[in-house]
Amino acid sequence: GNIDDSPIINAGTSGASNAALNFGSISNAKITLNGVMARDNTTDMNLMDDLNDLRKTIGIKLLYYSSITDGYRDITDSIGSTDATHLSGTIPHIHVRITRFTIKQLSNGKLLKYSIEMVETA
Repeated sequence: GNIDDSPIINAGTSGASNAALNFGSISNAKITLNGVMARDNTTDMNLMDDLNDLRKTIGIKLLYYSSITDGYRDITDSIGSTDATHLSGTIPHIHVRITRFTIKQLSNGKLLKYSIEMVETA
């Protein structure tokens, strides 16, 4: 058939116009975290500052769920990993880079909807 299982870059069977291109493309996992906060709740508004700082600071962040014993399975428990450097090596986490942070005020004026988009890094 016409399937070559050992292609050589830029070496087609019928000259350069039919050259086999041998490259791969990988898109890192994209994760979106959505939530709602109450504008009249001090704890929520303090958290909003922390979330905004995630966007402004340079470097990778750790996405994790702080409990490994409450019985809930979350994304980091399923696909995260542990290492000796972060979180005492016991809590599964994912290394992410924040790519976007948006805030919208909902129509009732008392709630803020936020969205944090991130990309998994190595």
